Amino acid sequence: MAKTPMQVHFISIDFPTLRGFSGINELFINENYFSAKISEWKSNTRLLNSITKMDLITIALHECVHVRIRQQVDDINMSTPNMLQYSQIDKQKCDQEFGRLAEMALFKEQINWFQSKDTINVNYVEQFLTAIENGTELPILTENDGAIRREPSTGMGVDLLNDRFIC
Repeated sequence: MAKTPMQVHFISIDFPTLRGFSGINELFINENYFSAKISEWKSNTRLLNSITKMDLITIALHECVHVRIRQQVDDINMSTPNMLQYSQIDKQKCDQEFGRLAEMALFKEQINWFQSKDTINVNYVEQFLTAIENGTELPILTENDGAIRREPSTGMGVDLLNDRFIC
C-alpha cells in the first residue's frame, strides 16, 4: 500500500462520545462529539476555540498514526495489538494501542481537553497552537500545566470517551 495523501472527513454520527476513527487513507471526525461539547461550554469563547483545536489535533494525531502504520506494513487490516502479539512484545510492559502511544509520546498522557478547561495552563495551550501554526518546536506539557487525563479509549478501532456506554 503506497503512502497516499490522507483525507479528513467531518461526519455526523448520533453517538456523541465517538470522537473519530480511521479508514484506509482517511480520518473521520464526529461533528456531533464537538457539538455536544460546545453546547455544554459555559466559559469564554476564546478558550473554547483553543480547546477545540487541541482536541481536533489530538484526534487527528491518534487516527493518522493508525493509517500510517497500516501503510508502512502494507496491510489495511493491521491491528496494533495483533502486531505486538505477533512480534512477541511483552503485553504487560507495552500499551497495545498505537493511537494512544502517539498521544502519550506528545503529551505523556491521553488528555481530556474539554474536561481540562478549568485547570489547564492557557499559556501552554496558546504556545502549543502557535507552534503548530508556525511549524516550530512544540512546548512540553508538564504535570503543573493542569491537564486532566482521559481514560484510554477502547481497543475496538474507534476513538471514543468511556464516560457513557451503550449496553
